Amino acid sequence: MATVGVKGLQTAISECNCDTQDYGISFYFRQAWRDPRLSFLPVNNNNKSEIRLRAGSWDKFWLPDTYFRNEKRASFHKVTVRNRLLRLNATGHMWYVIRYDLNPL
Repeated sequence: MATVGVKGLQTAISECNCDTQDYGISFYFRQAWRDPRLSFLPVNNNNKSEIRLRAGSWDKFWLPDTYFRNEKRASFHKVTVRNRLLRLNATGHMWYVIRYDLNPL
């Protein structure tokens, strides 16, 4: 079992409609956890202890199944490419960031 830390950074509020009380927000959703099975020894030549995993690598690792309750519409932010980041450090700590556009109830 993993304990997942969660943080959010709001970047914009849009689509405010006073009549329907609708609004939209864009934000970075950050999740962090530790999986000791993924620990590694830092690379000797530059003592690198953190790896930024490339696009598509999130399909090969366990990611928390997080959802947003009471949303009308939610989507991943996709300008040029999906706005995602996955990092792994030598102790097995994973850091996953994704940008969402969301219209809550």
